[in-house]
Amino acid sequence: MPDSTKQNKTHSVSISGIFLSIGTGLSVPLAHFTSTSNSVFGILGRLEFASTAIFPLVIGGEADYFSYPGDDNYMTQNLLTSYQTKIFSYGLTAEFTFARLIKSHYTIPFLCIDVKSNKITRTISGISGSVPPPVPLKESRVSFGAGFGFTLFVLDFFVKYNYMKELSSFGVYAKLKFPLLRF
Repeated sequence: MPDSTKQNKTHSVSISGIFLSIGTGLSVPLAHFTSTSNSVFGILGRLEFASTAIFPLVIGGEADYFSYPGDDNYMTQNLLTSYQTKIFSYGLTAEFTFARLIKSHYTIPFLCIDVKSNKITRTISGISGSVPPPVPLKESRVSFGAGFGFTLFVLDFFVKYNYMKELSSFGVYAKLKFPLLRF
């Protein structure tokens, strides 16, 4: 006869880890940004924290760099020999995985959001005697991003809309994830 005074105790063990992700992606300028700049491939790096204690949420920090070349029509109309917009951004990211909906160890869909600080630098040079258009050569802005993707074991593919007023863009990205620490 079982003893009714004993209670079943279940201990949940929290498994956590830190991951490094590196990747690349194609960023396509939107709205006003598309009239001055062309699409470009850039690089990104992310440090992520995942834990069964906060599952299905994955939080992290990300840095990325894109150097957009000037649009030929824009440069011709403004008598420019070169026009380049370089954007270095860094900030906080969060991903919400749908691992509980799809019972797969290899393919997991997710939603992602981020908020970033952006350092924007423009290099402009005009044809001899011409005056470049009045745009700030250096500025800082905050951007917000949202997108979705899926994980294939250690490789993530995702698309994301990045809102930064007239410098908004849409991106298609891929990143490779490496575990750094497990605790």
